Amino acid sequence: MPPATRRSPARRAPVVRKALADRREDLVEAALRVLVRDGVAAATTRAVVAEAGASLSAFHYCFDSREELLVLAAERITDRTLDHVRAGFSVEGDLRTVVVGSLTALWERLEADPHRELIGYELSQYARSHPELRPAVARLFRHYLDVHEQFLTESAAAAGFTWATPVPVLARLINSTLDGLALTWLVDHDGDAAREVLSTLADVLLAAARPS
Repeated sequence: MPPATRRSPARRAPVVRKALADRREDLVEAALRVLVRDGVAAATTRAVVAEAGASLSAFHYCFDSREELLVLAAERITDRTLDHVRAGFSVEGDLRTVVVGSLTALWERLEADPHRELIGYELSQYARSHPELRPAVARLFRHYLDVHEQFLTESAAAAGFTWATPVPVLARLINSTLDGLALTWLVDHDGDAAREVLSTLADVLLAAARPS
């Protein structure tokens, strides 16, 4: 009998090693895609690592929990929206021009991609039946308020004004108004009515503005 032919050992796919910050970034972006495309319930740890082309061990090396990752992904949406709104701060004009333009930019982001911009609402509803997510969602909504406070501080600085009403109070006013508008718009899709409310909100904010 002819001698048995020795098979060459199968080549293993090269292991791609990434820095911790890069791997975290991959997973956050993957979580964003899964959240927007499939919703919160579908954004399991396995689904996110599959989307990122990573392993479960890589996930646990980067994050303490799924909840931490989901909130980071939702915060990323808010931060990018604020970056978009900041472009309005450089527009020449009075404080009303800056405030109305910035609020309108916020609203246009929601109209253009409601599934992305409303991830926070879905997370808050999901947390009602998943108590382990509630602390993370509370942190997310604190982040929303921080973002609105940044908006108020930066817009006033850009136009040379200060706020007579405490900024945290005005931040909650903006957040509550946008929440109500978003939920109503999901039903009636009346963008013109939403913009009228934003114009009124700008007038209310301007009543609290004082020259520096």
